[in-house]
Amino acid sequence: MTEHSESSLPCEWCGTAVSQAATRTPRRYCKQSHRQRAYESRRTQRRMQGAAEVALQAVGWPR
Repeated sequence: MTEHSESSLPCEWCGTAVSQAATRTPRRYCKQSHRQRAYESRRTQRRMQGAAEVALQAVGWPR
């Protein structure tokens, strides 16, 4: 496992250390592609959650 100092945080997608610039908002991903993959994953998860809710309503669940 990679050690992280105060000036770096783990990438939320792959866990690689992400160096932090002196900005207000810390960087969460080491690459733009990891940011995109995380967005796609969240979007798919929300869509699946919505589809499950619709399916349960269609069969009258919960009773």
